[in-house]
Amino acid sequence: MKWGSLFSGLGGLDIAAERAMGGTTVWQLDQVLADVRRRHWPDALQVEADVTTVNPLDLPAIDGLCGGFPCTDLSVAGQGAGLDGKKSGLYSEMLRFAGALRPGVVVIENVPALLNYRRRLETDWGALGYGLTFVRARALDAGAPHLRRRVFVLAQAGGRHQGVLEAPRGGVWTPDEDGLRSWPTTTSTDVKASGAEGYSTASGRHSGTTLTDAVRPWATVKTADAASPDPASGDGARQGSDGLACEVRAWPTVAARDYKTGELPNRVGSESLSAAGGAASLGQFGRRLSPDWTECLQGFPPGWTNPTGPRMHVERDPRWPRGRYPKGWDRSVEWPGYDWEPARTIPDGKPVKGRPARIRAVGNSVSPQQGALAITRALRGPEQIPLL
Repeated sequence: MKWGSLFSGLGGLDIAAERAMGGTTVWQLDQVLADVRRRHWPDALQVEADVTTVNPLDLPAIDGLCGGFPCTDLSVAGQGAGLDGKKSGLYSEMLRFAGALRPGVVVIENVPALLNYRRRLETDWGALGYGLTFVRARALDAGAPHLRRRVFVLAQAGGRHQGVLEAPRGGVWTPDEDGLRSWPTTTSTDVKASGAEGYSTASGRHSGTTLTDAVRPWATVKTADAASPDPASGDGARQGSDGLACEVRAWPTVAARDYKTGELPNRVGSESLSAAGGAASLGQFGRRLSPDWTECLQGFPPGWTNPTGPRMHVERDPRWPRGRYPKGWDRSVEWPGYDWEPARTIPDGKPVKGRPARIRAVGNSVSPQQGALAITRALRGPEQIPLL
């Protein structure tokens, strides 16, 4: 099976499609991150152009098309222009390419607000002869220690519309030193106890009865997390994004631990950092998010976003970073990552070339494992067939 990819980014959706349905990506179209994609898809044609200027018939024939068009006008932060907005309106390019190339399947990814336009999508794609299946999926469902709610759409030529399905919610997280550890299965309680970006609001200490209480998910990586804290303020926990970057910076004992050696640099005697001054000591430990760690959080191997280096492969079941500490965790006690987990921050100092761009790329990317789970669920249809 040959795949073509629009709005390719880091190629997360391409990997998901290849993994769930087989085949190889033969061309990728995006104006950014082509150097990264050339590393990992050396045989694919890279089309670095404005999608609106490309004639689909000039590209190699394909059996499947995938793409996550911009969510800007669909998201809460947008202006509500929706599928007719300047950026999210590029949705029409997926219709144009599908109409010209007639692939057997099309995979679309976007934010949950896409479901507000379900009837429109069913009308648009039905006119081209495709039946749609929508799947709501979270990165958490695939094992990632963060939520990242998304909607995936599978359009099948000659098929019928099958409504909206939910991805399976297994709740199996990263293996630890003793082997695979299965956290409690996610339930409706977990969903209600977590905010949109993964902050738990459940009360009480860890009871061991729900996943959210056992280990809380991190916030999802966003492009705003690439911002560096304002050094003049001296408060790394209040700068940049109010999501993941804030969570990590608020915990110097966690943020700067060297997970390769297990050491905490510049530690003050045997005192905990909380007792030693907390935020006042942040400069010793680093407040800038590490792109390597954000890659792992999204399911990519460390270094995936670098434009140079050897070809890399994404694991079907990666070793995810450790989730956040349980509700009620004693903050004077360190909450370390796994011994193989990249450091969560890098030391303060001079700007690191490429760091913001790498984190922004991750913030805009698709978790390959999440996408593969959703596509597999869509292929099984509305019948409740257990996953293999």
